[in-house]
Amino acid sequence: MSVNWNPWHGCQKISEGCLNCYVYRTDAKYERDSSEVKKNIDFNLPLKRNRNKEYKIPSGETVYTCFTSDFLLPEADEWRTEAWQMFRERADLTTIKNEKLYLIDRKYQHSQARKANINLGEGNIE
Repeated sequence: MSVNWNPWHGCQKISEGCLNCYVYRTDAKYERDSSEVKKNIDFNLPLKRNRNKEYKIPSGETVYTCFTSDFLLPEADEWRTEAWQMFRERADLTTIKNEKLYLIDRKYQHSQARKANINLGEGNIE
């Protein structure tokens, strides 16, 4: 099993690869403005617990993140530190290795990483 987690929603079209963005297409159906970046209500999903006080996302699960946004958006700067803290706390999830987040394919993250002066290295944020 895997879990999708979008800590925030929205993005900016910055390259030709963004022209046919599925997020913009889907949001248009619901009359939502995709260019407005907002923190999602399930922002703290990795830390949520059930009635037995166990994590709702069990240890070892794969967590895919930021399918409706970009982890490196400048508009998300104020939330990113808290997201990193959650990733560190939940190092038992398979998306976290050595305190480095493995993001969606590198090719989709490069332009935002360059904008934020982040070196993606070999598929992870350093």
